Amino acid sequence: MGWPGNGFALSFEGTTLSTTLTDSGEGIMDLFVNGKESRLDLDPGTNTYTLIDSSVVKRFTVKLTRRTEVFDTGLFVLEAVKADGKIKPIKVSDREILFLGDSITAGFGLRGDTKDCDYRPETNAPMNSYASLTADQFGAERQIIAISGRGVIHNWNGNQAPVMPLQIDSALPDNGGKWDHNLFKPDVVVVALGTNDWSVINPGEEKFRQGYERMLRDLRVRFPGAQIITVNGPLLTGEKLLAVRHGIDGAMTALADPNISTLDLELAKTGQIWSCLSHPGRDSMKVMADKLGAFIENKTGWTYQDIVETSQNRD
Repeated sequence: MGWPGNGFALSFEGTTLSTTLTDSGEGIMDLFVNGKESRLDLDPGTNTYTLIDSSVVKRFTVKLTRRTEVFDTGLFVLEAVKADGKIKPIKVSDREILFLGDSITAGFGLRGDTKDCDYRPETNAPMNSYASLTADQFGAERQIIAISGRGVIHNWNGNQAPVMPLQIDSALPDNGGKWDHNLFKPDVVVVALGTNDWSVINPGEEKFRQGYERMLRDLRVRFPGAQIITVNGPLLTGEKLLAVRHGIDGAMTALADPNISTLDLELAKTGQIWSCLSHPGRDSMKVMADKLGAFIENKTGWTYQDIVETSQNRD
């Protein structure tokens, strides 16, 4: 497992459930048992972790997902899942959304409470990013292909790692194995890229537009029937924000594809606006999810329910 939010979900009736994972000892996962969340810190090597130990037989719904990004804690290997009762798959939704993005999509530093807080791997929250929130409100399966600091034609501050359009066929981050797209055929593809292209270095508007156009063409080849939604914002401002907008608009004009559309996302006005290192905070993620959700509803006919709430009302 390498992508943020990767993991497994299942249901079973019994008393004990465990999983065996291999890790370097730095990884962190999020465990959800009947909706209640807890944190699972991984130990070095191959170890078995008890996820449920009940004194009576009960029915449990369990989800275990990766919190940390690959650049922080490397890959996790899922070796086994064992229970004393019958394991059943969670009903799979017939709605599927793929998100292609950067740190905003990955939930970078989202557990932090201020824009100046220090980033640590444990502050990540991919299951609370706008991407996961949007998918949850539609009851949709989500695939999050996101790495912090990556862009369309170049990465934050000139980092030489592969840019995000090169990741779309990778089973693991940074060209780790070939992904079979037949395993996940999205109805909707959301592209939220461009911030890192422009945050430090000016790549040139025409070069950026050309790179964005190539990316959209590649996505259309892989997902011929999908609604592709391009997203701008919410962190860039002024000329940089306009440069990304011009690049997206120019690429869309060149393709003239009626099933490629675009919108701008904004931060929250109140509540938890920010998280670590000036990334969107929890309430900003909800505002972003609501705007994106309404947009997807309009494109697909799916029903979306707003989730905006203030940080003061959050558990």
